[in-house]
Amino acid sequence: MGMELRVSAGAIAIEAGRILLVSYSDSPSGTYFVGPGGGVIGAERIDQAVIREVREETGLEVEPVKMLFVEDLLSRRQRTVKVWFLCHVKSGQLKDTPEALEEGITGVGWYRKEELQNATVYPSALSSHDWRDFFERDWEARYLKSKMAD
Repeated sequence: MGMELRVSAGAIAIEAGRILLVSYSDSPSGTYFVGPGGGVIGAERIDQAVIREVREETGLEVEPVKMLFVEDLLSRRQRTVKVWFLCHVKSGQLKDTPEALEEGITGVGWYRKEELQNATVYPSALSSHDWRDFFERDWEARYLKSKMAD
């Protein structure tokens, strides 16, 4: 019996030195932050999935600009391949949405890097890169090595 494969899209949106993140409160490990995103549905294109997921989780409309990372996540039940896009916010009002609450998201917000120094943030590459590099013309998408997601 094979492992289930899930294809997912995530957004990295940065404006005025702040990054858009959603938070989850998982009692054993505390609160963690992640770029908005989620699974591709049916024949949906991956760039369409990131637009839909950001809208559902934050109320914002985004435009994917370029691919930044491909993340390979393993759990006991599934393997998730997640494509992270640099996104430009086009419109909308940041808000806690009903879809986000259903998913267990406990908050949405804009954060400066220094506010996240002692926080758990995903993808973890956000902690090790200078966010300004993502906007450079010569940025090439990077593969984030396989890791356990449980």
